[in-house]
Amino acid sequence: MRDEIRAFILTTIGEVMNLPVPEDTTDATPLGETGLGLESLSRLELMIQIEGAYAVEVPEADSDGQQDTTLGELVDAVVALRGGALADGVGR
Repeated sequence: MRDEIRAFILTTIGEVMNLPVPEDTTDATPLGETGLGLESLSRLELMIQIEGAYAVEVPEADSDGQQDTTLGELVDAVVALRGGALADGVGR
């Protein structure tokens, strides 16, 4: 599931949001200015796409995100939220 979520996030950034995704992007790449370059509105759009695709609700504090939050941290958070949603019977 982790690889699928990671691929979804990168595809969303590159193809849906039409932002460049560097070829050397790793799980350690920050989402903010020093990495993928997502500004607050871009992060919000990404969270909306994630929520719609995976039937999870990203807490508001997380959607604002820190500039230094990495791709890997976001993927792990979605995996954890998705696991909780499945445990609650959502998305089956």
